[in-house]
Amino acid sequence: MSQNERKENTHVNDETNTARFRIGGRIVLVTVFLALTLFMGYLIKVQFKLQHDQYEEYSYKASQMHWQRIKDVPNRGDILDRNGNILASTTYEYTIGITPSDVMKSQENRKEPLSKQDIADSFAELIGADANKMVEWLGEEDTPYVQVKKKVNYEQMKGLQAYLSEHNIGGVKIDAVPKRYYNYGSLAAQVIGFADQSDNSLIGQYGIEAYYNSYLTGTEGYTYAEVDNYNQSALPYSAPTSIQAQDGYNVQLTLDMNIQRICENACRDAYNEYQPREGVTCIVMDPYSGEILGMVSMPDFDLNTPRDIPYGVSEKAWSDMSSEDQAEYLMRNAWRNRCISDTYEPGSTMKAVTTAIALEEGLTYEDEIFSDAPIQITSVDTIRCWREKTDGNHGDETLREAFERSCNPIFVRLAQRIGIEKYYDYIHNCGFYDVTGVDLPAEGKGIFHAEPTEVDLATLSFGESSTVTPLQLISVYSALVNGGDLMRPHIASRVVDANGNIIREYEPEKVRTIFSSRTSARVRNLLEDVVKEGTGSAGYVPGYYVAGKTSTSTIDVGEEA
Repeated sequence: MSQNERKENTHVNDETNTARFRIGGRIVLVTVFLALTLFMGYLIKVQFKLQHDQYEEYSYKASQMHWQRIKDVPNRGDILDRNGNILASTTYEYTIGITPSDVMKSQENRKEPLSKQDIADSFAELIGADANKMVEWLGEEDTPYVQVKKKVNYEQMKGLQAYLSEHNIGGVKIDAVPKRYYNYGSLAAQVIGFADQSDNSLIGQYGIEAYYNSYLTGTEGYTYAEVDNYNQSALPYSAPTSIQAQDGYNVQLTLDMNIQRICENACRDAYNEYQPREGVTCIVMDPYSGEILGMVSMPDFDLNTPRDIPYGVSEKAWSDMSSEDQAEYLMRNAWRNRCISDTYEPGSTMKAVTTAIALEEGLTYEDEIFSDAPIQITSVDTIRCWREKTDGNHGDETLREAFERSCNPIFVRLAQRIGIEKYYDYIHNCGFYDVTGVDLPAEGKGIFHAEPTEVDLATLSFGESSTVTPLQLISVYSALVNGGDLMRPHIASRVVDANGNIIREYEPEKVRTIFSSRTSARVRNLLEDVVKEGTGSAGYVPGYYVAGKTSTSTIDVGEEA
């Protein structure tokens, strides 16, 4: 190829390359332009979404930097006895916390700023904080919150507030924590129950505290206000919006503190002397209204320290238990209200029920003569008088005498006259198969045969082989003496607000009539004879009408109580 031809080809190639470069450059420019256009479109879309679609969401989040909803916890209502004595009330203790960076920033522009050690020493003196740890915490500027001290009392809190104000210290948070105070310690412990702290409020756990928790608690309120950067409290110049908390209502009981104290002293003496493994119970109830005037379950506990070592347990034995075992022990023993939760064989107290059924059905009368000879129920079951263990039986005696002496065979004979079906119809009607409906939590009920036999009938006639709760028994006994009406037992008399306005009042409630007034009067006379002439003479009080029935029941093989 000649030189001219080479030059011509080179020129053509250069023009081709130049054209290609220009085309490629245009493509790049177009691509960049399109990318920028798309990106700008995306930014416009995002901005529109922020300003329009998510405006409220982000406005709300921004406002939270300066505005906050502050919870207003209501005061828990008091619990009072029937005479207005306060049994349970609410006080406060305080939790102190800090935001370290805010504490130290509050000192930056002061002429004489306080050092970490100065602040720590003052906290130690005023509220008992650990000064060394306090110095460490104040240096943790990236930590948003440190809890310095719990259970600070009112006087300590006021002293700390004065110190913070004097030195313009910010970043300190003081939280009021409600605490239940029981004015009489262990008085009516299982009846009143106790309340535990939960999220700066109190929740009833047992007894009246639990059953009437919704009345006692009240309703939370809120303040929505502009807050400062240091302790998140409302600024004085802000215009907050508030929903006022509604304090809890007061619950007044039917309980009489004086009667309760007398009962507790007697039960405590009995418990200390005899150490019964199933404890000691006592109930005082108005038979005409169902009002409970006293209710005791031993062993008891101090309501202000419900998780302390319970009575009868050594420190070593307690410390050897796991926390789960400790809680289980407390629930089954100290905190348990045996008056409503435990069942036991009623023993000879059941003879009054058997007698009432027989009298109601017209199957006997007080002066009818019976033989106290042993009764053979089956080839292996024979019912004998308790006296045979020492002096032989009583021989022939009237129903009145048998009731005074508490002779088993006579009541077996009465039950046999009544018959299984009718006898157990009365037992059902007396409410022994059901709870009483008392206004306390964890109520139990008796254990009775679903398909009773002749042996079951015979043993139940004098109170064995079936069980009742103490409250079930006293409810039926109240009907035996009040004219025959089964009344609903209750422990609260009214619910009132802080101004004394009645929110709810409890009236006597008749469940049903279980015996006629005539039968009731006859049984009442028999019960009075037991105290005047029979096995209950230790309960006789000159000048008063006292009725009662003694009882002994077998609780284990060869063991009686």
